[in-house]
Amino acid sequence: MAVRREQGRSHLSVGVKSLSKPAGPAGLRRKGVAALENKITEVLFEGETVPAEQLDFEADKEPWCVYRLSDGTVLRLKSILGNVCRLVDRYKPDGEPIYVFGIAGVSMAEVPPALKQPQAAQKTRKQ
Repeated sequence: MAVRREQGRSHLSVGVKSLSKPAGPAGLRRKGVAALENKITEVLFEGETVPAEQLDFEADKEPWCVYRLSDGTVLRLKSILGNVCRLVDRYKPDGEPIYVFGIAGVSMAEVPPALKQPQAAQKTRKQ
């Protein structure tokens, strides 16, 4: 998985084996970051390697889920889509195409000072 920071945002990608040479920088599939022509790749699906079309996409929203714990800690969690592939000639029983995708989880914690170890706080300040 590759992470690239651009204009304050993290862009993640999960690699897939390519059957053709990429039309641009490898790995980045987000529209507006590095829009590439759709290409045929191979992905692992239900234990076998199958052809799939790698698709560009654009995130409409990537909200944080915020959880306040009983000890005062605030957890912020988010899933970020890295890549999307539509399987070639594979469909669900209802006729919809099958999509395979890579997701990265991002988390942050805001811990109250009373829960932190005094030595840990001193070591962090010295670094």
